[in-house]
Amino acid sequence: CIIGAKGLKAISDVLANNLTIEKLHMSVNRLDEEACLTLADALAINSSMKDLSLYGAGALNEAMYHSLLVGLVCNKTLRRLSVTGSRFRYSLEGVVHDNARPTALRGL
Repeated sequence: CIIGAKGLKAISDVLANNLTIEKLHMSVNRLDEEACLTLADALAINSSMKDLSLYGAGALNEAMYHSLLVGLVCNKTLRRLSVTGSRFRYSLEGVVHDNARPTALRGL
């Protein structure tokens, strides 16, 4: 489904303040710059997320990639990241490397 910027803002607000959500699959949701920044802010402070799928997120420009990268690097619980079907100009390989026993980095 296509959530859009408003929907992603609501999801990100929940992620920022929720300690029980461990998985988020954002399949085929085209991310724009605002959505990437909102998601990155939530990921940076979330302390429960273990599995994130951005399958089919579309093409990300440098600003979008940088926003997501900052959020992902700050997150200390993420163990699985999937970007299969997304068009990243840069590699996200190693982003969750420092987290305890990362289990998968798919589509990098």
